[in-house]
Amino acid sequence: MTFRAICVLTVTLALLAGCQSKPAPASSRDVQLVGNATCPVSGKPVGGTAAAPTFHSDYRGHRVGFMCPSCKGTFDSADDMKKEDLLRKALDSAEKNKGVRR
Repeated sequence: MTFRAICVLTVTLALLAGCQSKPAPASSRDVQLVGNATCPVSGKPVGGTAAAPTFHSDYRGHRVGFMCPSCKGTFDSADDMKKEDLLRKALDSAEKNKGVRR
């Protein structure tokens, strides 16, 4: 094969790989901020603020805040049953902190 043919083949394959059907990422307006002040993994304060957590993950339409990247990683790698439990903890934290200014 000539150099030009190899380049054309490479570009074609790259374009075809980019055309795979992927679900569109959820936009931030599709996600509701939980507003938890306490990390559901560590039980310590969320990094940043409850309204703008530094570390967060989006799960089932909820944005959950975490204390640190390690807690976020623990959540992200958890199975769905554990994520549901942690989401419940975050929602409980948010409910307890309603009306408390931080």
